Amino acid sequence: MNIVIIGGSFAGISCAMETRKLHPKANIYILEKQSTIGFIPSGLNLTLNEEIEDITQAYFVTESDVRRANIKLHLDSEVTAIKADEQKITYYDHVNQEHKIMAYDKLVLAMGSRQESSILHDWSHPQLVTTKELQNAANGYAKIDKAQHIAVIGGGQIGIEVTEALVNANKQVTLIEAETSLLSRYFDQDVVDSVQEAIEIVGVDILLDEKVMDISGKSLKVTTTKRTLNPDLVILGVNLSPQSHLVADLLPLNEDGTIVVNDYLETAITNIYAVGDLVQTPTFEEEQAFIALVNNAVRSGQIAAFNLFEPRVKHQQSLRLIGSRVFSQYITSVGQTEIEASQHYEVSTVNVESPYSITISDPVKLKLITDSKTGKILGAQIRSEQDILSMADTIAIAISNNLTDQELAFQDRLYYARFTSTQPIIYLAALRSFENRLRNTK
Repeated sequence: MNIVIIGGSFAGISCAMETRKLHPKANIYILEKQSTIGFIPSGLNLTLNEEIEDITQAYFVTESDVRRANIKLHLDSEVTAIKADEQKITYYDHVNQEHKIMAYDKLVLAMGSRQESSILHDWSHPQLVTTKELQNAANGYAKIDKAQHIAVIGGGQIGIEVTEALVNANKQVTLIEAETSLLSRYFDQDVVDSVQEAIEIVGVDILLDEKVMDISGKSLKVTTTKRTLNPDLVILGVNLSPQSHLVADLLPLNEDGTIVVNDYLETAITNIYAVGDLVQTPTFEEEQAFIALVNNAVRSGQIAAFNLFEPRVKHQQSLRLIGSRVFSQYITSVGQTEIEASQHYEVSTVNVESPYSITISDPVKLKLITDSKTGKILGAQIRSEQDILSMADTIAIAISNNLTDQELAFQDRLYYARFTSTQPIIYLAALRSFENRLRNTK
């Protein structure tokens, strides 16, 4: 039994590892066009922040980890064609410089995503940096060392994290965002204001509501809808797109370039599956969307492994959990923002502040978003100078199980003297929401 996985992405690796546990006798192959696997896209930031000594240390898995699991890893192997009627793939071995053919019984597409931009005329521009792949990030690190003024395009999580890393490296940074606020996909304006203030305090020039129209010129010129900039370097923190070109003529694609799959991640062709950034994910209100997050990629890879021989596990809803530590603040978001939720519900919100714990007085601020009629929990946003990232998991479970503010408010929870509060902030927010709802119904 040959199970072939195209792509050593988060999704591809997780699928291979789970498949090995479920099918110990199967032959499992990973074909990856790069010369390495397991690179963490934030590796550039980790290096600039001196959290690791060298960018080559930024890995979530190593070649030896994969091979120890008895998974056959083919690096520098670029798949060029899929013959679905024969259940064979053709790939080019860049090391030996020859084309090879491999037969499969089950094929998993896990090619991931790539950074794209319709405004960029020359991806080989020496003053342009992308961060998703090791070689690009390593080259970028060397260029950053020589640059002084750096423009970061994109005020989402990627852009803000790299901005902080550049500030820590004593660079002058201009952050350009097309929307009217930073992190607008995940946070409401009232929550993100403190993040923006923290970024501006350290001297970053934030340009909001400015779309980059052109990046060109030997000396590098960045033209926005409002001005022209001449930075030494540009770092792209936007525009991930599915790498589905290999199957564009073989499988149906959605408008965003993702591959059409059923509930069990099988494509229109039997025995071919797609995972990770190649597929849309179920989201809110029975919608589907392209959400390029590591947590989604890992889950989809594991789910596909369970479905290779029979449909067992449906592709799970993404609550779009993100978390980060930027400019001394931990921030996390789960579920819908207030603006998003307002499109489907009459929304109520509560903003609660509470000490992190009995022994640590640093405040935690939580915004809880609910359906004003039923109390159904729709989303939450949390921030603090203390690590509150794991709180998002608790709220995600509440949303996934359709809990109301009342049900969450009186949910059993751990108490341990000196380490936990008698009223942890998640349950306190739910309690306040329930109180408000009762008052408003009288």
